[in-house]
Amino acid sequence: MSEKKDFSSMIPFIQDTIPIVKYGGVKVEKLEEMDIILSMPTENNMNHVGMMYAGSTFILLEMAGAALFSTTYDIFKYILINAGMSIKYLKPATTNLHCHLTITREEADARMKPIEEKGKGIWPLKLQAVDENGVVVAEAECNYFVRVNA
Repeated sequence: MSEKKDFSSMIPFIQDTIPIVKYGGVKVEKLEEMDIILSMPTENNMNHVGMMYAGSTFILLEMAGAALFSTTYDIFKYILINAGMSIKYLKPATTNLHCHLTITREEADARMKPIEEKGKGIWPLKLQAVDENGVVVAEAECNYFVRVNA
């Protein structure tokens, strides 16, 4: 059995490095190899009609994808940048939100193979924001640009 990796040193990087992410209150709920959960509270994130601000939901999902990448691959070997993201808001979000993402080793290796071969490429990811009642309130597709760090 392999030893469980400790990603706790990455928590401040995810939660505190980008000021808008910190202000919005994005929190790491789970940070394990290829398995993450990030959450966002309603506090500081509600709009003028009493639901989660669309941009806050976007931030949660974009950061969750980056967190999954960081627990799956060597973050010193690759540079990750959001190249484009489309999001659909399905239901009003009136409670705290979370995003849970997992990936298998086989899927992770298959996605990285063409990037390794070319030295760069797109790492696509589908994401969902879920409220406290288990309702999917938003779905997104993010294309992260990945470059092998020279």
